[in-house]
Amino acid sequence: MSDGRQPLRIGLLVDEPEVPAWLGSALSEVVARGIGEIVLIVEREADPAPPPRSRFSRLWQNRSKLAFALAQRLDARRANLPPEDPPILLTALAPKAEVMRVRPATTRFSDAIADSDVAAIRAASLDVLVRGGFRILRGSVLSARRHGVWS
Repeated sequence: MSDGRQPLRIGLLVDEPEVPAWLGSALSEVVARGIGEIVLIVEREADPAPPPRSRFSRLWQNRSKLAFALAQRLDARRANLPPEDPPILLTALAPKAEVMRVRPATTRFSDAIADSDVAAIRAASLDVLVRGGFRILRGSVLSARRHGVWS
């Protein structure tokens, strides 16, 4: 940065080892301008796969969402939007960042990262966490950094 301040130490909370193009572009701009550096990537471990079910049982379970899904497909076909940019690999975006994998405690809509994992996040001396994954976060991770968690 041109004003003599140290760049922000950024941690990413993600579901996969890649991020959508819009987030990758924003983060690469932050790094390129010297505003911040990505030093920690916290990747959410995948939930165990549910037992396989028949196609009919999946359709029946999701019957309330079928009309909306059909409307979305018809709207997308009618709008003729250009394809999305491909996701950006985090290894290309932050090759020197430490990668940490966590399995949060989950409820129907939210995730809570274990206190031992939050302690490891605190030990990285981050300024801010950027949430590019996970679900609604609960617990001590929300106050783990000076500038909080940005979603």
